[in-house]
Amino acid sequence: MLGKPHGVRGEIGLRLFNLASPSLTELESITIEREGKRQTHVVDSARPFAGGFLITLAGVTSREQAAALTHGQVRVSRSVLAPPAPGEFYVSDVPGCEVFGEDGKRMGVVRETFWNGAHDIMVVVKGGGAAAESVGGANAEQLIPLVPEFVRAVDAHARTIQVAWQDQDWEREGQAKQSGPGEEPQSGPGEEPDGEPEPGPEGDG
Repeated sequence: MLGKPHGVRGEIGLRLFNLASPSLTELESITIEREGKRQTHVVDSARPFAGGFLITLAGVTSREQAAALTHGQVRVSRSVLAPPAPGEFYVSDVPGCEVFGEDGKRMGVVRETFWNGAHDIMVVVKGGGAAAESVGGANAEQLIPLVPEFVRAVDAHARTIQVAWQDQDWEREGQAKQSGPGEEPQSGPGEEPDGEPEPGPEGDG
């Protein structure tokens, strides 16, 4: 992500989400996504800086022009990236993958990911695709951190992800949505209300 301008000649800071990203000194151009718009810029220069780089882009020659790019997301062509090593994956491969629990039970499909300031988060929709609309709308959505603590395996080729995430989390959120403010979930005739489920891991964001 692009940060604040550095100096008065158009240089701007770039913070890397992945410190193992390819060096910008090897890239001829980058694409900047900001406020829903994308624009490609030629990289004139790049030098290492704390947590990333200080870069100069062709045509950006003033502090004001650089400031207009602050908070822009930087994208690079997939063709310039090295193939992932065994056990590695690109976050861009995660959307569309089916998610399974450690018991093999299908939990849903990753609709998208987003960065919460510390790590990536998967938005998993129960059922996936159009089916998700019939499973309760917002009730069918779960946020799962894309970190080793919860993600056991990602197979980008098979389009599957295995997670250490309890399916009871879906049920707990569903009950909360069905009950009104201050109400308990309703039990059927002759039934006692179920006990409160044990809390499972919850996603940030």
